[in-house]
Amino acid sequence: MTAGYPDATERVLALLPAHVRNRDDASGGLLRALIEAVAAELTVLEADLDELYDSWFAETCPEWVVPYLADLLGVASLPPDVSDAGVSRRAFVANTVAYRRRKGTPAAAEQVARDATGWPARAVEYYRLLAAATHTQHVRLTPDGRPDRPATVSLRTLPADGGPLELIPRAAAQGALDPVAHTAEVRRIASGAGRYGIGNLGVFVFPDLVSETGWAPPVAAEGGGWAVHPLGYATPLYAPPAAETTIEHLAAEADLPVPLRPRRLLALLAAARAAAAKVSDPGSLAAIRAAPEVYRWWRGGEDLAAAVEEDLDEPGSRSLAIEHGGRVVGAIQWSAEEEPDYRHASIDVYVDAALHGRGLGTDAVRTLVRHLVAEHGHHRITIDPAVDNPAAIRSYTKAGFRPVGVMRQSERGPDGTWHDALLMDLLAEDLAD
Repeated sequence: MTAGYPDATERVLALLPAHVRNRDDASGGLLRALIEAVAAELTVLEADLDELYDSWFAETCPEWVVPYLADLLGVASLPPDVSDAGVSRRAFVANTVAYRRRKGTPAAAEQVARDATGWPARAVEYYRLLAAATHTQHVRLTPDGRPDRPATVSLRTLPADGGPLELIPRAAAQGALDPVAHTAEVRRIASGAGRYGIGNLGVFVFPDLVSETGWAPPVAAEGGGWAVHPLGYATPLYAPPAAETTIEHLAAEADLPVPLRPRRLLALLAAARAAAAKVSDPGSLAAIRAAPEVYRWWRGGEDLAAAVEEDLDEPGSRSLAIEHGGRVVGAIQWSAEEEPDYRHASIDVYVDAALHGRGLGTDAVRTLVRHLVAEHGHHRITIDPAVDNPAAIRSYTKAGFRPVGVMRQSERGPDGTWHDALLMDLLAEDLAD
């Protein structure tokens, strides 16, 4: 299409020499009238071609094309048409395409189990776990240079996360994550029993429902120890499993709702603290600060990356990253007045505008306040949002902050005028759950 001429008539006329268009205008526009009649059919033809192109793909085709694509794929059990209720069958057909592309692979078997049950699943090829002698001309090694199927487990040098030994017990993940080589199970052929054999494939499903909570106060459990279940039950801790959006790899420990091993819990805590201690990518925070909803309150001039780095390096202030879904979505910072007679801490926070209204800011504020009270011994925390920022005030109120008073013309805005701020504070006993 010729740029700048969205109308079909004008696009066709633009292909003609200028003197022809001028002569037609002078003679009454007979050529234009003819082209207008042809352009109407051209518009219909273009729309039909666009629809035909969209019909090549299950994601973009019209709803009436879905059964034809299903027929081409040999889908024998296409659900009934309920498009009037706003439910499309295109996802069913698109999944079939993904299955056919990976037909015969363990990843496809794993995904079928996941789709059929609605539970996370893991497929295990048991022949890969058979202890076997390595041929000198065909040495198979892991990426770190070790044999892929050692007949015995090394007890001398274990990886930092505890190695495979913690994954062997059935209680860890039903045995689905056991990486240790086994000898072949030789039983009667007719029984079909035994896991570890050349032709065996196992599919494990995990029906446990994992719910993520922002803060779980520990309570003393019966028989000693502590429980973090809201009802005080002695239940294992879980990490939210990662969402698998494609059929590209077999599920690993991070993709399954399995109880946290002590070393994995320690590793996750260390990673979270490392991420909170230092933001490795100030550019991501600069992009968040550039959103009008955030820039209005935090400003930073034209070079936001430099402003973020200045905040991170500010003496007497400590900045922490806010993570959600595996990425940095904001930052929270705090500073302290260490004079004994006036000792308290002050905090400030910002979150990606796309995630406003989800409680992430409230949860981050509540978590930091608990840390300042428990680890640093602060009895009073302050925060001072702008008076005309009701969303922030509501968020801090949910965390337990109370208004103290208005600080008149305490901060200059991006427009150069002075604005009022609301001083809010929180005492340790005011912290809301």
